[in-house]
Amino acid sequence: MKSIICVCLLLFSGITFGQETQTFSFYFESNRATFSSLEFKKVAQLLDTVLVQQIKITASCDDVGSVKSNMVLSQKRADFVKSYLVNNLMLEGHKIETQALGEIALKDSTLSFIEQRKNNRVATLRVSYNLKQKREGLDKAEPIVEKKSVALTNVVKGDKIRLEAIQFVGGKDEFLNSAYPILNELLRELRNNPEVKIEIQGHVCCMKDGGEGVNLVTGRKTLSEDRAKAVYDYLVQRGIEEDRLSYVGLKSKYQTGINNLADRRVEILIK
Repeated sequence: MKSIICVCLLLFSGITFGQETQTFSFYFESNRATFSSLEFKKVAQLLDTVLVQQIKITASCDDVGSVKSNMVLSQKRADFVKSYLVNNLMLEGHKIETQALGEIALKDSTLSFIEQRKNNRVATLRVSYNLKQKREGLDKAEPIVEKKSVALTNVVKGDKIRLEAIQFVGGKDEFLNSAYPILNELLRELRNNPEVKIEIQGHVCCMKDGGEGVNLVTGRKTLSEDRAKAVYDYLVQRGIEEDRLSYVGLKSKYQTGINNLADRRVEILIK
């Protein structure tokens, strides 16, 4: 059975202090707390182009079942949406507020009881954001040596290589499985070019005023540094000399202007 009926997008026209808001509504099948990840497509498209300021999720149930069980179910629905945002859309430590509304009673309405119950099985995601081009006061990312591979044979001091393929679990310094091929390529190149020294630079996206993201593992606002250190540790543990490596977290200060994926990156600077 399909676990969701539809997803609706409502755009609020009001803008307050430069912020805009979009609200996404997700409808659940009876007694279900999940739905297909495909329903997050519009959310992902928005988050990839804006600077998120605030996120709030509310969720509710129909009147079928006990009041207690419906409160638990509505909280599970809100938590499901939050979990997807953190673990798959990589909101880099943003505070996400959730609220369980419990069951919504039937009303005198032109809608049938079946239609009302369908509408009451809903999670609502409200995203407040600024458009990227309105951001001021931050430094632009330095020009990057664009390479299809991590070839270190002909690099010179000051070259910088962007390693966008090194991605992490949302809000954490844990590598995604897709990061290992490029990590191993970097390891191989460092072994083959023992004279090369590098600085590993970690970046996060989407924070206010170039700020730092919270590492959900430690609770500290050191996410960009922790991710750079994760690369450092990976290389050192596999035999690369410590004196050839250094690492630094650059927060979200240096934005590319491309999209959030490009801003959420690891770069290496040739020393």
